[in-house]
Amino acid sequence: MEYILQNAVEPIQFLATDVSNAPLTGLADLLITIRRASDNMFLDFADATFKAAGWGSKTQALAEVSAADAPGWYAYAWNTALVTNPVPAGDTYYVTITQTGATCKNVPAAGEVRTGSWTARLDAAVSTRAAPGAQMALTAGAQAAAVTAVWSEPVPGAFAAGSAGAKLSDADTRAILIEKIARNRLELSAGSANNWVLYDDDSITPLLTFDVTDKTGGAIVIAASAPARRSRGA
Repeated sequence: MEYILQNAVEPIQFLATDVSNAPLTGLADLLITIRRASDNMFLDFADATFKAAGWGSKTQALAEVSAADAPGWYAYAWNTALVTNPVPAGDTYYVTITQTGATCKNVPAAGEVRTGSWTARLDAAVSTRAAPGAQMALTAGAQAAAVTAVWSEPVPGAFAAGSAGAKLSDADTRAILIEKIARNRLELSAGSANNWVLYDDDSITPLLTFDVTDKTGGAIVIAASAPARRSRGA
């Protein structure tokens, strides 16, 4: 099923082939119909209105893309913004392709198009995550409170408990640690235990240690010219 934004243009494409699967060119009788799932009305291509009866043109001919460069391909660009009686929240549409003749062997063919907003694709409505307008609710007082509320000890052993107020969220803690891993001094030493050390922002205090061994689990030996130290990034 194809998913597009409400009021977007849906490029309907079809490859017409004969009984031997060879592409067919020069066809002028490939027709499409579009049915709306919510009320089973068909699109009247004459006035872009979904109707239950009284269509001026219930079908639309597909246009050949290029017999030379894209043999067998036919297309129609359906502009959903032109529909006079749309379903505001979006809908599912069934597209059927037929031929009045009998040369095309892969018809009838069918497909689905769904229109809507990208928020409809989320696993939960945005309203369950924040109240409307909440992202604009940082008054001066709220900003001051946000600045005051920082960590109590986001990385164990790295910061003094209660040094700056309330505890950071897990996401904040991870972000701080990721930045330290990406920027801070890192040093690899010979051995097999606690021989890869990540330092804190002062480039003196060890923050994290890792065991680095060779592929058999044995201790590593570092040649004099081998890279083993990284300074703190600017």
